[in-house]
Amino acid sequence: MFKTLLWTMLFCALAASAAGPNIVNDFAVDMWRQHFGENRYIEEGLKEAAKPTPKKKTVLFYFFSLSMPQSAWVNTFDLAKRLEGHADFYGVLRGMSMKVKKELSEARARHKDLEFKIKINPIMFKDLNITRVPAFVLAECDMSAGWLQHKRCRYEYEVLGDVSIDYALQKMAERSDEAKRLLKLYDPLESRKEAR
Repeated sequence: MFKTLLWTMLFCALAASAAGPNIVNDFAVDMWRQHFGENRYIEEGLKEAAKPTPKKKTVLFYFFSLSMPQSAWVNTFDLAKRLEGHADFYGVLRGMSMKVKKELSEARARHKDLEFKIKINPIMFKDLNITRVPAFVLAECDMSAGWLQHKRCRYEYEVLGDVSIDYALQKMAERSDEAKRLLKLYDPLESRKEAR
């Protein structure tokens, strides 16, 4: 019964989504209240999920491996905080194992101030022909589904090798206006150079 109710709510919410986020929002909240009573946290979550997302988003992917020193990839995630609000930053690993899970858990425990957004996606490695890590890839992704799907991205430029984010953006900026924009936001010194 409970599963049927949840599937019905999901189906109706998806069907109503064509009419706009407010209808989905109101419908989902009303269904929840009818069957489970009022719950502020659930209602806020449903409202947040129903907010429209931008159609296109700039994403910087960081392909790496846990065979690299932990300090190197953790530092890259730390430096990526400068891109917040201007581009999404995702680490991409080729696969998952107990060792990988353990090391990621340890890194998250040690560096609570960092957000580790990581995709486990061997198909991205294959599709983009990433044979060496680390590598940075700049993309514009269609987010109309509400989440990131790598097949819906237009990949612009990649920089291979053990380089920093700012160096990767500098190399990409030679051919990409979006990379130039990110470089200015990422590195205040770069903005000052251009102002002269």
